[in-house]
Amino acid sequence: MTLSKFADGHDNNFNLIRIIAAISVLVGHSFSLLGFEEPLTKLLGMSIGTLAVDVFFISSGFLVGKSLLTRRSAVEYLASRFLRIFPALALLTFLSTFILGPLFTTLPLTSYFTNLETYQFLLKGTTILAGISMNLPGVFEDHKFTAVNGSLWTIIYELKMYLLLLIFWAVFRRIEKLKIAPLGYVLVAVSFVSGLMLILQNFHGQNESHLSRFIFMFFTGTSFYVWKDKIQLKPLYFFVFFGLEFCAFFIGKEIYFAAYCLTIPYLLFYVAYVPAGFIRKFNLIGDYSYGVYIYAFPVQQMIISLLPGVSVTVMAAWAIVITFLFAVFSWHCVENPILNKKEHFTKKILRLRSIY
Repeated sequence: MTLSKFADGHDNNFNLIRIIAAISVLVGHSFSLLGFEEPLTKLLGMSIGTLAVDVFFISSGFLVGKSLLTRRSAVEYLASRFLRIFPALALLTFLSTFILGPLFTTLPLTSYFTNLETYQFLLKGTTILAGISMNLPGVFEDHKFTAVNGSLWTIIYELKMYLLLLIFWAVFRRIEKLKIAPLGYVLVAVSFVSGLMLILQNFHGQNESHLSRFIFMFFTGTSFYVWKDKIQLKPLYFFVFFGLEFCAFFIGKEIYFAAYCLTIPYLLFYVAYVPAGFIRKFNLIGDYSYGVYIYAFPVQQMIISLLPGVSVTVMAAWAIVITFLFAVFSWHCVENPILNKKEHFTKKILRLRSIY
């Protein structure tokens, strides 16, 4: 059965996959924040957090590409992306600046609130397009990592991918009448070139480019949506790709990485759409992955301060419980209510645009 038979519906396992990915990032940070090397890094040459972020970008490329190509409206696309990212992020930044900061800073409160760094953190954390500010004055200064939220840097790349996709789509719409290669071929070319760069860098022992990696993952996901009519989701293919990646693991890290890049998108979409039944019940509780992702790091930093000498296991367990509570609040009180008003918000923008 082709991917197109599944892709246009909403009954899938992406919510479950993304919450597992978000928790995986949390677990990975539990090692690094306490100064330990994550075990998976030694085995694969990649951390569990890196694998999880790859899953986020591939999924995002697919679902965001679907959003743009089905709506075919730049205004709706931008409104959807803005409402999905910024309201919850603004609340997180506000709470970090005015509650977490005052509680954990070693500075007098007058010094904290008159420090320019405090308001730089607030401004950049709310807008994020101009970069992010990692630190608050006097907060977590005795930790191995002093950042209040070290996870947000990937969101900047996520936004870049959104804008780059929009540019490709807008250019394609203008040149389509000239019979120039369709968007699908362009996306595949972008994915192929960036993926080739990643694999070659890995083989030569060079530090990989975050931009190349995220472009590859995101636009591979988008390419899968564009070519969904051609992609067959079959158990045989799934086990062949899984077997290829498994065998590559025993050959070497460089070979494994190449096999990983070639197989992870297909494996992800198979797991997202083919397994069904009781597993789909998870969709009923909401999409807590974004909340888990953005709240986990500051929660973990607070645990380190409150429980000196905490172990990785205890840190991860407490962080999962506390972060999940914040994520539930974020989804039900901020993210979902705002997303439900998306059409109303979009209509207002279109009305204003028609006036001016």
